[in-house]
Amino acid sequence: IDQCCIGSCTNSSYLDMMRVASILKGKTVHPDVDLTIGCGSKQVYNMLACPEDYLGKTIRAAGEFAVYDDPDGRLYAVVVQDALACCAQGLEFVPAGEPAWPEEFPEPGQTVTVEGTFAMYRQGNFEFCHLADASMTLAAE
Repeated sequence: IDQCCIGSCTNSSYLDMMRVASILKGKTVHPDVDLTIGCGSKQVYNMLACPEDYLGKTIRAAGEFAVYDDPDGRLYAVVVQDALACCAQGLEFVPAGEPAWPEEFPEPGQTVTVEGTFAMYRQGNFEFCHLADASMTLAAE
């Protein structure tokens, strides 16, 4: 292998990039191999490069509500489009309290604003981030 590219402008969510970072942490790339990791936005890159700079900070993100059924449980995310709407980043969040699914959630794809505290968590050998204790509001119709 001479070259390896991870990510894309349309589908490299923060969760995906955190998995890549966890896999590569502490490893080196052979000097004859060109490794490129493409994040969909500068903010996601900054969160990956220096997550400690964001820990405990309040983050607000607006985008489409998404839900994923994962083997370890249900994950909620806000999917943020860039200014040209060609790229998207998914940011996982954990709702404050214990809202009932699906009664107290919007339909997937509805526009929401999510605000929560940036936090890291470990799942197996991987580290991930999410917005903890997050509130979610629907966009005005």
